[in-house]
Amino acid sequence: MSSTVKNDSKQLTATQEFFLLGKKQLAYYDKIRETRELTAKEKFEEDKIKDNLFLSVQKYATHLINNYVKRYRIDSDAREEIMGEIKDKFFAKLDSYIPSKTTPVTFFNKDFFEEIRTYINERSQHL
Repeated sequence: MSSTVKNDSKQLTATQEFFLLGKKQLAYYDKIRETRELTAKEKFEEDKIKDNLFLSVQKYATHLINNYVKRYRIDSDAREEIMGEIKDKFFAKLDSYIPSKTTPVTFFNKDFFEEIRTYINERSQHL
């Protein structure tokens, strides 16, 4: 998604615009949560939004994982486990991402690398 969208006199990429919309939708559920628990349907919809946001950066995360798996000769089955760690970190940091400041890949890049390095370091110490 490399096209740009004009928003508040700043040029946002389509991915940034997608995250902006997704975060607005998540803020709606946060507002509801201030007064009551989410219904099962609302929780499902919130999770679906989060999953869709992650899917937009998953290709990049997969690319990073594949490079490290090859470079460090990690068992290819580890990809799923590393992706799970990356996904957890993504969800934990999602609130702090501000789409108008940078692209999601730029923002989450350091965290994705950190999860991969942590996984590699923990596994190499057990060999």
